[in-house]
Amino acid sequence: TASGSVYVRVPRAQLLAFGAAEVVNTAALDGVNVSSPVGALVFTDRAADEPYAAQAAELACTLELPDDEADAALVNSTAAAGVGAEGVGCGLKLSAALRNGSAAVGLRVTDASGASDTLSYGVWYPIELGV
Repeated sequence: TASGSVYVRVPRAQLLAFGAAEVVNTAALDGVNVSSPVGALVFTDRAADEPYAAQAAELACTLELPDDEADAALVNSTAAAGVGAEGVGCGLKLSAALRNGSAAVGLRVTDASGASDTLSYGVWYPIELGV
């Protein structure tokens, strides 16, 4: 008789999130919230699988608080005007309630399988100048 064993491994999924690298908070000028949507590609470690675009409805976003106090003030200034759901899917949302910029705001993007990636945004905030 013949005997043996078979090892079956589930392919591991990875996520590659993409979006704008920098966002200008023009809401401070015109009162209209600024949105920056996020997209993502899913790929596995199985060579036969082609990468595919993640469905926006399956993406979730979470803020990653920066170490710098000025950046933390941007993130914590208001929950409603920070980062979160972007209609369907997720993205960065800024409003006039945010009163400063940030060199690096982190946004963790996770899909339904649990695969995740982190985007880093520079946030520009216009200031009043006098001449």
